Order: sequence, then C-alpha cells, then structure tokens
Amino acid sequence: MLFKKTIWFIFAIVIFSIQGCKKTSSDKVNNKQVLESILLKKANEWLDKMEKITAISDKSTLSSLRNNLVYAGVIIQRFDANYQLLVIPVNNEFTSNMVSENETEKYLVIKCNENIAQGGYFLEISTQNSTLSKNQQLQFKNFFNATDTDFEGQVAFSTIYQKFLFEHEYANGKLSKTKYLFPEKKNTIKTKNSSIESSNINCIDWYWMYYLNGILIGEVYAYTTCEKTNCLPQTTQIGNNRSIVIKSSCNDAGGTPGSGGGPEILDTIGHSLVNPCLLAAYNKLFVTSNISNNLSAMINQTFGLNTKLNLLITEVENIPVSPSSPTGYIPFANTDSNLVRNANGGFDITVRLNKATLQNSSQELIAMVILHEATHAYLVNQGINIGIQHSIIHFYKLQNEMAAIVHNLYKDKPENTLETLNSLAFDLLAFQNQSQTTAKYITGSHGTKCQ
Repeated sequence: MLFKKTIWFIFAIVIFSIQGCKKTSSDKVNNKQVLESILLKKANEWLDKMEKITAISDKSTLSSLRNNLVYAGVIIQRFDANYQLLVIPVNNEFTSNMVSENETEKYLVIKCNENIAQGGYFLEISTQNSTLSKNQQLQFKNFFNATDTDFEGQVAFSTIYQKFLFEHEYANGKLSKTKYLFPEKKNTIKTKNSSIESSNINCIDWYWMYYLNGILIGEVYAYTTCEKTNCLPQTTQIGNNRSIVIKSSCNDAGGTPGSGGGPEILDTIGHSLVNPCLLAAYNKLFVTSNISNNLSAMINQTFGLNTKLNLLITEVENIPVSPSSPTGYIPFANTDSNLVRNANGGFDITVRLNKATLQNSSQELIAMVILHEATHAYLVNQGINIGIQHSIIHFYKLQNEMAAIVHNLYKDKPENTLETLNSLAFDLLAFQNQSQTTAKYITGSHGTKCQ
C-alpha cells in the first residue's frame, strides 16, 4: 500500500512538472509577442517622425521601404542592458542602393526598447551562403560593433534614405576590412575638350578606404565628379559583382546634412567648467549664441536622431596619451563611449576637456573641440561604434559644418577664414594636431587669445 502511494505521489509530481513546463514555455511565447508588439509600436512611431521631417527628395524612398517591410519575419536580439535590436526583413521588391549579381538579404534594423526607438539603419547582406535566407543566427550586434562574427560575406550599412555609410567585409568568421568612401577635392573640372581651372568650381575624386581596427590597410580609386556633365546618381564598384549607387549631387557623395530643422536632440546642456578660457568658449557657443539648434539640424538631417541627450561639458587636469595614438598626438578632450540612463528616462553623456592642453589656446580651437566632441556624443547616442565615428564625420563633411559655426562666431578676426577653420576642423578629425595651422591656435598666436 505504501509502495502504491509512493508511485502515485511521484506520478503526480511528474504531471505537475510537465504542466509547469508547458505554462513556462507558453509564458515565454506570450512575453516575446508582447515585447515584439511594443517594440514594433515604438519603431513605427520613430518612422512616422522621420517621415514628417524627411526631405521631399527622400520621401518616396522611405515610403517604399516601409511598404516593403516583412513584419512576419521580425527578429529581436539583445544589444546591451538597455536596448534590443528589432530586425525587420525587407522584401526584394524594394530597390536599394546595392547592385549585386549575388543574392542579398535586406533588413531594417532599429535600436529600441519599451520606451523609445533610438534610430535605425538599412542593412544589405551579401554572401555565397545560399542558406542565408531566414537565418536567425546572424548576430546583428556584432555587425553594429564591428567585431568578428560567425559569418562570411559583406554587410553594407545605409541610412533609411538609402545613403551609403560603410561596409564590413568578413572572411572565415573574422572582420577583414571596413570600407568607406573618402573625398579628395580638386579645383578642376574636365570637359570633353579641355580642363578648366577655376577656384569657383570644385570637383571631387572619391576613394574606397579600407580600415581594420582603426588602421588604414589600403585604398582604391572609386570615381570622380570631375567628368560629370549632370547630377545623376553615381555608381561605383564596391567589390566583385557588386556596385553601390551613390545618391549625390555633382560635388557630393552619399548626401550631405541639410540645413532643415527637425526635433531638437539636446534636452539639456550644462557644464562644470571653472577655467576661464574653457568657460568663455562654452558661453560663446551655448549662452551668447545658443548654437544648439545648429547642432540639432546638422545631426538630425544626416542620421534621424530621436533620443534627447543631457550633455555635460566638464574639464580634467590632463588626459594621458593613448598608446595607440599617432606620434606627437596631443589629446584635447574625450567623450563617454557609452550612454548612462538618467532618472527621467533620458541619457547623460559627458565631454571632458583637457585643461593642460587647452587653457592657453585660442577660443576658436576650444569651441571647435567642444563641437567635435559634442558630435561624438550624438553619434554614440545613435549607436555608431566610437572607432569608426571619425570616418562617418568625414564622409558627411560634418567637420565643415562645425567650421562654419565657429567662423560665424569669430569672423571678426581676419585670420579666421572659412578655409582656415575647415583645415582646423579636419586636423582634429585626422589626429593631425601638430600641423602648422593647428599649432598656431594651440599657442594662441592665431585667433582669439584667452585673456
């Protein structure tokens, strides 16, 4: 009798455990469906906002992308402690900027959580692997962070408006190179009969630059605007049997930031500066002139930012030189590479100015450094890996936008020509702060010396 009771007791436990497992499994499915529903709602709210501020020339592209989203194939992958990646397949009826003889997979990948969609990219993946379709094992986080992953092929990143950003190439599961387009400006435009020299006519030779771990490993000529007779989109080969259509004007590649508005991306900006030289440049930017809207327009029109930032400008006694920095490099500042969520649901990010380097510099340099680091903050907010941000800034010529802001604030000094300030902004971008132009601003012999 005792044996029978024991058997029935064990049997009851087994039945209860099975039912419990079924319930847990069901709960997981329901939780996934709830999360997917919430994230899709946030993603569509973000796309609605982007559509409202989209330039007329880009509206049809964004509309077509949205009409070709395959919601039945949605993938959700964890990005970090705060965000998920919502991966939405795009069907092949959508015409992207990639021309490929191989089969490609297209995705809209949006970084979001239950409260907000932070931003997104269009990814086109090309591989020799015929089983790529519906492959949910692709680690999109690794593509975003430019790290090795179990994949072989190419992953091209574009904006939601089909403006090419960069491409990662993988071989044997390892990231072999990242490709960017870089410009080399010329003051010559070729015609069928001759070359006409003119300081008023600029054309550009574009090159594919190959980077690995932040180091330039090669370059290949891509195309030129010097031989163009109209402003049709340019096509350039990116690899074997693959080309990229560059939506551009005669002098630009990939599109440039517009001067339009859009939602402000600065929630608050503050400082804890004490040094009078650093404080004077900060006040000129954000108190006397309040250039926050200029920054918002510059970044928003390029990337479609949504999340607002609480930006803090502070100072430190000295920033040590990184072992990986170029010889002679002097650090002017640094910016957090990660966002910190605050109690109000927004994000805090800190820019640290190097007092040892900047306290005797010209106001123009300090202002340029603040703008440069603030741009880094916005790109961190957009989820762009810190290691490739300089290439993105260069590609979209955001350094020229920064130079224009500084020129407008300090144009009373005759040496502060737009050309000179463009050179200063580029030196910051290229880690060339020992150049002749930048050295003069460092010592205060050029520009507005701090009193």
